[in-house]
Amino acid sequence: MPRVSVVIPVFNHELFIAKAIESVLSQTFHDFELIVVDDGSTDATADLVREWSVRWPALRLLELRSNQGKGAAVRAGVAASRGDVVAFSDADLSAPIEQLELLLSDLDDAEIAILSRALPGTRLERRQSRPRETMGKLYALLAQVLIIRGVPDAQCGLKVYRGELGRELFAKTRESGVLFDTEVLAMAAQRGARISQRPALWRHDPASTLRFGLAGSIGIAIALLRVKLRHRLVVPVRAIGPIRSYERSLAYPQAIPVPGTKV
Repeated sequence: MPRVSVVIPVFNHELFIAKAIESVLSQTFHDFELIVVDDGSTDATADLVREWSVRWPALRLLELRSNQGKGAAVRAGVAASRGDVVAFSDADLSAPIEQLELLLSDLDDAEIAILSRALPGTRLERRQSRPRETMGKLYALLAQVLIIRGVPDAQCGLKVYRGELGRELFAKTRESGVLFDTEVLAMAAQRGARISQRPALWRHDPASTLRFGLAGSIGIAIALLRVKLRHRLVVPVRAIGPIRSYERSLAYPQAIPVPGTKV
């Protein structure tokens, strides 16, 4: 059984999936498996992953028959994982995978460890567009008002879970879109699981395909209400767990505080 399972959901990511795979396989820890979940891609993504898997037995490809959403892809990957710890990362590596080892060490006193772009010490090397940042902040505010307090950034794309807990939580999620992070963390907080948070190093990928519009924003608001009702959150659940400060390492460069960030 591998110590760490890394899940990467992909959809039409043929331009940068090779870089993502290579980055994970080049990490200093070796007892791991990499599960790439193809969410119904129509390009050559799956073929490229298959080519890599021939050379790297630690790499597995899981294919969904149709595009079901990022949450559904991560849920399928977590269900197929075998590690004592399960992690997931976005394929564009906007949250560089080199931070994974720090998150793994954070599980010494927590059940879940996440990165946050809303903590002092965050380094944003390449920012998102102003409209996208604004929409992200509005989402975070709504999520804290309706669902979970104490987690100012539930959607930064690199997280780790103790394996059995992660598999149990994801098996009970229902959100298949972008809200799956928030739903999982809310369920964990309801159980009293400790959630460790540390400031992120973040490099936004301008090729990201996520777009916000009026219809999408309304849909997200409705989905937040759906999560609130599904989990009977009369008041938002409060997360518990350590808030980390910046920690220097060769893989985690000197952080530059971002003005206006708050814990």
